[in-house]
Amino acid sequence: MEKKDIVSYNYDELQDEIKSIGEKPFRAKQIYAWLHEKLAEEFDEMTNLSKALREKLDQAYEIRKVKVVAHQISKVDPTEKFLFELEDGNRIESVLMKYNYGNSVCISSQVGCRMGCRFCASTLDGLERNLTTSEMLRQIYQIQKMTGERVSNVVVMGTGEPLDNYDNFVKFIHMLSDEHGLNISQRSITASTCGIVPNIHRLAGEGLQITLALSLHGSSQEKRKKLMPIANKYELSEVLEACDDYYKQTGRRVTFEYSLVAGVNDGPDDVKELTGILKHRNCHLNLIPVNPIKERDFKKPDSKKTNINIIQNIYKYIQEREKEDYLKMCICDKNNIIFGGIMKMLKEVKNVNVMEVAHMARKLIANGTDYVPVEYYITEIMNQNADKWNAVKFLADKFNIKESEIITIGDNVNDEQMLKNAGLGVAMGNSAPYIQKMAKEVTLDNNSGGVAHIVEKYILN
Repeated sequence: MEKKDIVSYNYDELQDEIKSIGEKPFRAKQIYAWLHEKLAEEFDEMTNLSKALREKLDQAYEIRKVKVVAHQISKVDPTEKFLFELEDGNRIESVLMKYNYGNSVCISSQVGCRMGCRFCASTLDGLERNLTTSEMLRQIYQIQKMTGERVSNVVVMGTGEPLDNYDNFVKFIHMLSDEHGLNISQRSITASTCGIVPNIHRLAGEGLQITLALSLHGSSQEKRKKLMPIANKYELSEVLEACDDYYKQTGRRVTFEYSLVAGVNDGPDDVKELTGILKHRNCHLNLIPVNPIKERDFKKPDSKKTNINIIQNIYKYIQEREKEDYLKMCICDKNNIIFGGIMKMLKEVKNVNVMEVAHMARKLIANGTDYVPVEYYITEIMNQNADKWNAVKFLADKFNIKESEIITIGDNVNDEQMLKNAGLGVAMGNSAPYIQKMAKEVTLDNNSGGVAHIVEKYILN
């Protein structure tokens, strides 16, 4: 008899399963805690269970192994790569990225991939199989056990297309965010898709709060076809409509991933088309130089040329509309290229608020001189009045709440006005130094219950 994959049972399913073998329901809670909190790999580790029960479990169930066979630690940044071997001998990869706000893990959702994106190495051999829910979870569990540090953010962006493994993926999200397990906030989970339109709509209706990242990679349908076979099935307009539906139903901004390929999608026309696609959408845009693979002749664009082209075209766009009071721009730069004359040029445009932000560095770049190396180029364009304090003030006015009675908590430059204007502006302990100086009080970091500390101190006591 084939043993059952016990780690893939959610909390309710495990309760039913344990009752079906004649055990008390409270045993399910104990077993679930061992599997998803204490991260046990053998039933014999479950010391609060009787030996007879442990043997009974071992006969009918298995904790499927996700074995580390290679582990690389970067010498240039706090990044670690893991090669895992599954019980059937297949191998998958995961990546740990350490930031000052917590540890982020990028995991795989399939062995191989059938989407065929031309710049992606993981799709070269096609799809071998879907990962089970437990195999997705145990990538995170193994990394957390090996490092001895809590994982706070998860990105499903490794090998595979998560929406092509839909049921296991959605179950994985629910179990990862379950209070009985690691209890990782859904807002700290991101999933990347190449654009399977029906399943984006389906995901929008699941009631989840994860971030959806769309692999866009082309500013038009024809250019997208050159890079992504999925574009032959779904028109770009359909994909964007599905993303709009996701935002409408969840309130979560979609992130558009755009790999820059020299001579393919990095020209002035691409910038113009990309601006046209995204200018009316509340979204994030990640511009990422393509990672060349030997099987393809794709090359990274010249970073200096590309960055200047991007900013110059955005500048032109702004100039044409400088009477419109709606633009806020956040720009991240890896190479200290664009913040000189280009940024000075942008600041001369009326009604434009330009913020220089280092992506995930949580540090304000001061006076255009203090640069922080980052991995990606990030540009946000949104309504200039889309400010957190404006939203707080609107609600305060509606419910007759005085500004002096308001507590706001933040950690970065987009929280600046909110922290300045509230009666009590509180900075998280892991926030940028600039923000901590601005705030009236600094609380604990996000891994130490900083928000709960303030609530207990000022509201509950």
